[in-house]
Amino acid sequence: MKIKRYFAADMRRAIQMVREEQGADAVILSNRKVNGGVEVMAAVDYDAEVINHMAEESPVQRNDSSPISEKDSVVDSPESIKELPLSDVPIGEPRIRSTVSPLRKEIEWSQDPALVAMKDELHQLSGVVLNQINGLAWGEMRQKHPLYVKVMQYLMRMGLSPELCRTVADHIQFRDSMAENWRQAMAFLSSQIQVGDDDILTEGGIVALVGPTGVGKTTTIAKLAARYILRHGSDKVALVTTDCYRIGAYQQLETYGRILGLTVYVANSSEELNDTLEMLGDKQLVLIDTAGVSMRDERLISQGAMLAESRFPIRSYVVLSTTTQRQSQEEVVKGYNQLDFDGVILTKLDETVVLGDALSVAINHQLPISYICDGQMVPEDIHLARANNLVNRGVSMIQESTELPDEERVALTFGDLAGKAYG
Repeated sequence: MKIKRYFAADMRRAIQMVREEQGADAVILSNRKVNGGVEVMAAVDYDAEVINHMAEESPVQRNDSSPISEKDSVVDSPESIKELPLSDVPIGEPRIRSTVSPLRKEIEWSQDPALVAMKDELHQLSGVVLNQINGLAWGEMRQKHPLYVKVMQYLMRMGLSPELCRTVADHIQFRDSMAENWRQAMAFLSSQIQVGDDDILTEGGIVALVGPTGVGKTTTIAKLAARYILRHGSDKVALVTTDCYRIGAYQQLETYGRILGLTVYVANSSEELNDTLEMLGDKQLVLIDTAGVSMRDERLISQGAMLAESRFPIRSYVVLSTTTQRQSQEEVVKGYNQLDFDGVILTKLDETVVLGDALSVAINHQLPISYICDGQMVPEDIHLARANNLVNRGVSMIQESTELPDEERVALTFGDLAGKAYG
């Protein structure tokens, strides 16, 4: 067995020296940093017994030059040594690392620029190959199932998420009739929409609306309060606001309260909210208007905590504007993850051109849709949600426009989904 020590400025040069002198069958036994570079011990025609004897007799230095005990030797069993010939060692800077078991060691490669570049290149190549596979898959789908393509176009036009589009399309028993295929698609979509089984206007209780600024929380509270007053009288309702941040937030709710003959109470903390709710114990319906803050605002956590930590049972509803993009709606729902939502209230249906974004978020998070708001009129423009009505409304929106996503966009969506499946 021939064992030799090599000194070089860096690990790349050391491996090159070993390869040039001892060949591709050489085995790296150890490496460590030294003044001026690195020291590498390599061997060819090695004898396992000799190596094990060396490991037992001689202390070994870690690559950070700190001494280690004999049981932490860089030399492993003969079987593991045979798995590390120089021909299999990439050009980089390896360091020997002991794992939990002292009898098992690994080589862990550092972030050498050449290795990082190689990794990036391999990632790009895998992306090219995957795109080609997706292209072939899409081409085959386009040729064999043109009606599938057409259905996907209409579903995407509704604003549904790519994953939901694929799920709906995959549940269709395709026929030659596009009308029949579309009927199946809408029936399945309707079955995926959950609607609230509790009616705030019937059950009453303590109800809080949460969501970012501008989604219509305050106006929605006014609509609910007005509807309840028409049924039960103004002495059964109370309004509370925790929005102490926005200028004019209290004034807006106070204006509605004055019109409806209701007093508006302010709670600035969890203690104040609990005290206020205890004081309003004789009310059948207490509506809480929370602060509308950005999803990245640290005050969001405190707002959610006020509701989650209350001594009183509070039903929380997230208010989503249907004019907001799906990604932003997802952030709203995730931002209040400390709350167990009782439902969703969709607003501004009269202003949006697609309903699929909001439907996708509700379906994705399995949140029941309780109410929809489609105008500023108080109390007229609020309605109980019905799955079939929501689907019909979404379809009517796309019927007003003949513009559909082109096949290239559908193909990209199909490819992204196929990529996730392969990944």
